[in-house]
Amino acid sequence: MAVLACFSIKGGVGKTTTAVTLSHIAAQLGMRTLVWDLDPQGAASFYLRATPGEKFAKSMDKNIKRLSRYIVPTAYKRLEVIPTRFSNRRLEDLLSQGSGSDKRLKKILFPLQLQYDLIVLDCPPGVSNVAANALHASDVVLVPTIPTPLSVRTLRQLRRYVRELDCKATVWPFFTMFDGRRSTHKNIRDYYLGVHTEDMLQSVVPYSAQVERMGVAKRPLTDYAWSSPPSVAYRNLFEELQSEFRRLEQGR
Repeated sequence: MAVLACFSIKGGVGKTTTAVTLSHIAAQLGMRTLVWDLDPQGAASFYLRATPGEKFAKSMDKNIKRLSRYIVPTAYKRLEVIPTRFSNRRLEDLLSQGSGSDKRLKKILFPLQLQYDLIVLDCPPGVSNVAANALHASDVVLVPTIPTPLSVRTLRQLRRYVRELDCKATVWPFFTMFDGRRSTHKNIRDYYLGVHTEDMLQSVVPYSAQVERMGVAKRPLTDYAWSSPPSVAYRNLFEELQSEFRRLEQGR
């Protein structure tokens, strides 16, 4: 079982699109997959059409430890989701109780590790106790990065944050929302994939209106546009991640 966190300090970089799309790909390949929507915006829950009722939500507020009670099926075989429920403040409070608060989420996920081949955490943007918990719980931290100076700067901040946490997860950035018409995008992509080959995944997800359709379709990108350029890029990205998962498994 592998735990993958989709995380970025910066919002609007395609984090949830990545979490939902890769989860769908994994399920299509026969992997038992769980998405935990930790972002209070609830976009992953929205895309997967998984919204809890009010009674369900109140129960979840009271007892986060019994996580399996809150798993909801999706329309896709082998793909399940824990919908978002909490406000940031509420989840922060729940995860800060007791000693070792930045590792509570890892302990909560432990009983599920035999049920799933892949658990994907769709994290809220920014630095928080939720983020720290998600990073400590993960084997791999996947960081969508737009090829612009500001996003690359944020990536450096994120790496420093992970070091300060003493987090054991492997951090893998990749470029997303790439626009080949922009010289800045091309120059940054060429530099990082040429010079920093060992620090970034090689798959590049292009900007596409097909991705924006997810909000209308309320379906994963690879469900309604399997052969589109961004879907192909995400499938290539998942192949790269599988190599990392195999390496981690061999090291255990």
